[in-house]
Amino acid sequence: MFKDFGRRLQRDVKKAVDARIQISEKLSNGRIKAVPLDVNVISHKMQRYAVWFGGSMLASTVITTTTKKKKKKKKYF
Repeated sequence: MFKDFGRRLQRDVKKAVDARIQISEKLSNGRIKAVPLDVNVISHKMQRYAVWFGGSMLASTVITTTTKKKKKKKKYF
């Protein structure tokens, strides 16, 4: 759906994780030394068609509820 979405998401999450680790170390005044985390984003090959697949699944479900609209009768004298 989006070009290189997995790679960009992994980059952004890695930046957020690294920033969070630095803040935690700063707040602990150096008492806690965090280990860097590896971030892995896994993309499915059918991710490109996820929206179409979800729409087709929704369309294939049986909808048993119906809505009824009531018309107000207008009386003119």
